[in-house]
Amino acid sequence: MNESIIAVRYAKALQQLAREKNSSEQVYNDMTLVLNVAAEVREFQTFLESPIIQPSKKIEISSKIFEAFNPLTTTFLNTLYTNRRENILNDIARKFISVVNSEKKITVATVITTTPIHADTKENILKLIGKKYNTEKVELHEAIDESLIGGFIIKVNDQQLDASISTKLGEVKRKLLKTPVK
Repeated sequence: MNESIIAVRYAKALQQLAREKNSSEQVYNDMTLVLNVAAEVREFQTFLESPIIQPSKKIEISSKIFEAFNPLTTTFLNTLYTNRRENILNDIARKFISVVNSEKKITVATVITTTPIHADTKENILKLIGKKYNTEKVELHEAIDESLIGGFIIKVNDQQLDASISTKLGEVKRKLLKTPVK
């Protein structure tokens, strides 16, 4: 079965359980932390993907790493380790966060620029995204990437608007290379 479908099922089950136990916010924070740790600590991803480490050892190590987690999240992680589904933990966490954000009518967007965004520009971006996606709240993440040269990239859900100078220069280069020389 497709791992993406499995991740969605696990995420929805976790979300439903969290809602029933009135711990959605805590589990949301826990899943956000899991994603952050996976992104920042390469060894954690290796730990998750290792078939050599037994589930019982993964449970033991994970309980030490995430000792402050909500008991529901801890039980969920333990179930993943026991069922050998820890390799899709990051996908599950992303899907869980997405489901909760959708339920709360929160749109998450990322703006990538070469320099920090001015407050007025940020406010305009928030309004435009809120209006376009008919959402009550927009959670805007900012990233700096000097390789863009100028312009910006906005990512919302699975859509991307690339208005960066580096992309435009790349398009010009491709067109010039395709044009036969006379």
